[in-house]
Amino acid sequence: MSPIDGYVLARNVSPGRRFEKDTEFYRIADLSHVWIVAELFGGEDQHLRPSALASITRQNQSHQVPGSRRRQPAAGRSADTPR
Repeated sequence: MSPIDGYVLARNVSPGRRFEKDTEFYRIADLSHVWIVAELFGGEDQHLRPSALASITRQNQSHQVPGSRRRQPAAGRSADTPR
């Protein structure tokens, strides 16, 4: 049982393995909200309004995930660039 919910992204421990102080045993992430960075070609961004709904399909998979656009970075900035 884990103290948090999420998906295991990395497991760095196994039976019989030695470890040092501060060793990360597991990396767990909540993937219910993720950022997706998309490259758009000239003029395509006009079709993406704030809060617009999107359907995301991973390469080689038919499963689609619903999503929405939250905000648009200023020209020349990425969504993660501090202001």
